[in-house]
Amino acid sequence: MRSKLIDLVRAYKFPNLVMGPNRPDCNVTPKVITLVNVLKGIMDQEKNNFRAVIFVHSRTSGKALSDILNKLSPMLPGMRARALVGIGAAVFDPNADHLSKGQATVQFRDGTINTLIMTSVGYDTELPRYSIGILFDAFDGLSAITLQESNARKGAKVLLILTEKGNQRDMRALATHSRKRRRESISSVSSESPFSRNRSRTTDSADEEEDERPYIVVPGSSTAMSARVYPEEAPQLLMRYISIKEKAPLTLNAEYRAVDENNRYFECTIHFLPSAGMEDVKSEACPSKAASRRRAAYLACEELNRRGLLGDLVAQAKRKLKSLTRAERPSIFDGEVGVALEKKMAKERNKRERGSKLYPRKKLDFWQDSLLHPDSPLYPLIIHLDTGDMVLPDTYRTLCVLTRVPLPPIRPFELFFPELNKSPDQAIAAPVMVKLLPCKSFHVPPERASDVHRYTIRLVRSATSKQFFCLSDQMVYYFLPMKAGWTLPTGSVGEALTPAIDDAIDWGDVETAASQNGWLPLDRRNLEDEIKDAIIQDREMEFTRKYRPIRVRHDLTPLSKPEDSPREQEYASILDYCRAKRRGFEGVQDESQPLIEVDKVPEPLTRLSPHCRFHVNTKRIPAKYLIPEICVKYCLSLSSFRTAMLLPCIMARLEERLLARECNDALFEGRLDEGQLCQALTAPSAMVGYDYQRLELLGDSFLKYLASIYLFVTCPTDGEGAMHVQRQRIISNFSLKFHSDRIGLLPQYIQVRQQGPRQWWPPNFRIFNPIMSPVLDAKEKFIQGPPDPLVLLPNLGKPTANENGDSSLLLATEEKDGDERGDNVAKELTASGHEATEPPSDPMAYSARERRALEDEQQQDLGDKCVADVAEAVLGAAWLTGQRDMALSVCHILGLPISRMTSWGYLKDRAPEFFRDDVDIGPVSMAKVRAVEAILGHEFKHPFVAAMALTHPSRTTPELPGYERLEFIGDAILDFLTVRMIFTRWGDQPEGWLTLLKGAMVSNAALAAAGVELGLHKYIMHDSSHLTPIISAYAEEVTNLKDEDLAAAQMEGRAPGEYWVDLEPPKVLSDIVEAVVGAIYVSDSFDHTGYEDVFDRLFKPFFLQHISLSTLAQHPTKQLFEIAQRRGCRQFELVKSRADTELLTEVQCDFIFHGHILGTAIGSTSAIASRRASAIALERVRAEPEILTVLCQCKQVAPEKGTPTTYQVTIPDEDS
Repeated sequence: MRSKLIDLVRAYKFPNLVMGPNRPDCNVTPKVITLVNVLKGIMDQEKNNFRAVIFVHSRTSGKALSDILNKLSPMLPGMRARALVGIGAAVFDPNADHLSKGQATVQFRDGTINTLIMTSVGYDTELPRYSIGILFDAFDGLSAITLQESNARKGAKVLLILTEKGNQRDMRALATHSRKRRRESISSVSSESPFSRNRSRTTDSADEEEDERPYIVVPGSSTAMSARVYPEEAPQLLMRYISIKEKAPLTLNAEYRAVDENNRYFECTIHFLPSAGMEDVKSEACPSKAASRRRAAYLACEELNRRGLLGDLVAQAKRKLKSLTRAERPSIFDGEVGVALEKKMAKERNKRERGSKLYPRKKLDFWQDSLLHPDSPLYPLIIHLDTGDMVLPDTYRTLCVLTRVPLPPIRPFELFFPELNKSPDQAIAAPVMVKLLPCKSFHVPPERASDVHRYTIRLVRSATSKQFFCLSDQMVYYFLPMKAGWTLPTGSVGEALTPAIDDAIDWGDVETAASQNGWLPLDRRNLEDEIKDAIIQDREMEFTRKYRPIRVRHDLTPLSKPEDSPREQEYASILDYCRAKRRGFEGVQDESQPLIEVDKVPEPLTRLSPHCRFHVNTKRIPAKYLIPEICVKYCLSLSSFRTAMLLPCIMARLEERLLARECNDALFEGRLDEGQLCQALTAPSAMVGYDYQRLELLGDSFLKYLASIYLFVTCPTDGEGAMHVQRQRIISNFSLKFHSDRIGLLPQYIQVRQQGPRQWWPPNFRIFNPIMSPVLDAKEKFIQGPPDPLVLLPNLGKPTANENGDSSLLLATEEKDGDERGDNVAKELTASGHEATEPPSDPMAYSARERRALEDEQQQDLGDKCVADVAEAVLGAAWLTGQRDMALSVCHILGLPISRMTSWGYLKDRAPEFFRDDVDIGPVSMAKVRAVEAILGHEFKHPFVAAMALTHPSRTTPELPGYERLEFIGDAILDFLTVRMIFTRWGDQPEGWLTLLKGAMVSNAALAAAGVELGLHKYIMHDSSHLTPIISAYAEEVTNLKDEDLAAAQMEGRAPGEYWVDLEPPKVLSDIVEAVVGAIYVSDSFDHTGYEDVFDRLFKPFFLQHISLSTLAQHPTKQLFEIAQRRGCRQFELVKSRADTELLTEVQCDFIFHGHILGTAIGSTSAIASRRASAIALERVRAEPEILTVLCQCKQVAPEKGTPTTYQVTIPDEDS
């Protein structure tokens, strides 16, 4: 009868599908239409990568939906759908082509099927990653939870749930599916457990009118009603039971056996661990492995129910398994402020890429606070350039800066003058010390107050080429020139107070610069005297090209065509050139007047970096000769103008010092050295000649040292691996950045922006705009001529008041025709935020340009690593200031989670816990300890600790642990001592050199060689049969290499080198050296003098004898970096990654040059891999030198004008 019904259904002619929802003959439900539209959109997007899984409740729905989707090939091209249903379908229709789970997985992966429709029987199927999962029809609460946690659901990129509008059953199922509301629906919708619900549909069989499946009644559960457990739910409950017993998430250990020849029926045996307290359970023969597994689990649950254990499992079904199996243990971070929040943030750390964050930027309080004081008296500081034995080629007028309140003592600082270089190829500009020498207070004469104010504005405008002005009551500092030729009185440079400056000020120069016009007429009757210490301009405007006169050429006239002046070579004479290029020029009155030979005044240079260079502008050919009749003299003398060009850099250095002082007072109670703190707060991107990188290296090693000994003492039972994980909670960049943010003050003091003439914006200065003229007093601005005339600017609709009726005064212009110059004026007005067509309601309101500048000054974008590096650099500055005590205090100020260690005495108090003097280490161990004491020249106060340092993990016993924990702190101690030694000896070297030196000294190879030279390898206690020959072979080989290197060094007249670099040592040798150093520290009750003495006597001479800057000069990495730097190239790096080899500890290193890999190598450590990769790349570069020219074009790219060039070299460090 059943087969006849099947044949009848197959022979039935179903009508065609009509999809239009608005058509009267539409025969498809809205849910199917929505499903089709969703699938069509995903298929169009994914193309050949499209995969979808549709979850249905019954196998009838699955079969029907599969047929419908395959018939919609015109709408869904490429659709290949199959249904995965339960074993009941095979019984119902044995002749059909049914899909097994194995077939579904294979065909879904290779694309034979791209849409898989499954019922709940496929939940445990392992599927590859697919595009979308769609829940087609409603599930009850438990089924939704089971689907969410199933293997089939895990592969979906997106899970879409289709529900019918107004269908309360679907809406309840949707609410149940939500994780947040799932608990509410389980506990509040019904007081019973999910397992107690009598569900009408729990299988994929829609043709069963009544659920006749067996179930277990759990009368003793904590629910209000008796719970039912069906066979489908038994495996999940049983897995929870064994996981809770084992305190770890486990799966069922199921073993299957086929009971017939065709492998159609299977038996399943579930094996239990001893902790479960149950015998193995075996099922009857079932038509599939899954069915036999469910049956065996069901039988085991019956046994649990007889023991009264199943009720608690059902009651805890809604609890996460992780919460039931996790064993909580006390942490050293318990009670630390901010650590709970750090844990939450750490979860988000891996969810999004860490980058940067906007922080408030600290403005200097000193200047704004000074406005509370009157502008008389003023407190001057002489700007003194101390060149030492060098002589500047040009004359610089001595200026003084005057402030409303006395400035604190400012240490001398460096500016760099490339004009003092002995050769043009010299990479580093010569430094000149700038000293700010305080003088007696100065009362500005009332009649001179306006001139002082205007002179300061003139200097600022000259240095920046911007139309700055500042209201007199808002000006925080002033500038005044000293008389030409004025020098400091003898002996005053080193004194705290110099004589008064009242009679030394050049008031004539002040009056000239403070005049209404920015230029003076040129007296052609006395040209020789007129051009002395003067600046010449060929246009009557403030912002234009400025020239330094060299001499008067009486042998040339305007009718001459000088051969050494390229600018006029296409014209008959200089006069013809002027007629062609100058707008409105008709000629000169005196065609026989001499010419002035000039040289263009260089543009202001950022002299904060030793890599500064003058920019050569090749776009325009400068003038070499000027006609005096059309020239004017600038209002500033040439010597004063030169010093004015230094003011942006001088004030930047001054403000850096003042900001570091404010940071010191606000955060560190004024206890840190301000010079070191200033370096620690400066990022390399500021390009000011120093940065935090050296101090960061020192602070990083100190923090590693501190965190290691803190964890050693606080976690006495933790192993090396656990302590390493805990140490990352303290020293990682994420931790440092997090705690710096939590304290909230340090990031705002970090200096990351370049400073110089182009960036200088003095406090309270504004950009002048003509619309401000009606509300400004004439003394507050420089108006060239009466303010009444209006000019009609080109490209502007209405006339606008200008400074003197000449549109060129609003902008620093070059030799352009009138139309272009007018366009620039319009652009300047628009850029300033003021429309020229209608005046603003508030003429003194900040323009858009100024608002952007103010907003930019108030915040800065800092990278996460930059904040962490600054925190480490501050620790380095603290150590240099006050050694261990100061550095520990700064750790607490920065909020690092080491609050238990309030002082170094904390370690001494905990020291007795580690001595174990009651343990008898035996005569053999004692003999080895005494031998090591003789080698070190240091007596161990507690031999047990020394014996532990010599014990290999293969010989570990409960009474005598191995050396891993001592090696953990010994590694950090040696790292810190080595960096401290390097910093003391080579602290003035670039950070890349210091990193390279450190990596060479604390590498496993160097420490192993040192251990062999001392003889420590002879006293390792171990029970490993293969370790002895390995150690002996290495010791013999490295000793031979040492002898060969010493002989070669003596013959070649050089220092001994790193003879061990080409050998890969057994790690146990470096571990023993580190463990012995750690044992000295612990045995001495954490007194640092013991290990410092041993290091200075034994390790320091060894390092200095074999490792130095001269020996590292042959390092292939160093040579490669130097080759790249000589080309002006910065696009090179060494990239370290985990090697794809059988040994998971091996490291791969690639030398990448402009995105191309020149060398690749694999080694046991990053130092070995990087050296090998660099050697391969260096050999290739030497064999194919043209590869540099092909890949690198950096040398041909001109640097940005006024921007110094620096090279940030990253040299990989050794993994300890």
